[in-house]
Amino acid sequence: MTTGEKGKMLKVLDSGYFVMVDTEKVKKTDAVDLDENNSRIFTYVIMPRLGKNLDKVFKKRKAQFTKEQVCSLGIQLVSILE
Repeated sequence: MTTGEKGKMLKVLDSGYFVMVDTEKVKKTDAVDLDENNSRIFTYVIMPRLGKNLDKVFKKRKAQFTKEQVCSLGIQLVSILE
């Protein structure tokens, strides 16, 4: 847990990764050699929602964020997860 805006404790409920395999690009065998050509790795973090919903803000702004806003959001997310 880390302390976020206004002293609220932010809790990571779950985190991890999963692999999506392009079944059209792999041979149908028991063992599959995964690489960047036939699979993608995704990571996720599940946290309780506090405050504004970023998706609603994005839609309200007609899918427009400046480069500065994206960088600011990224910095805030990284500092929350540290």
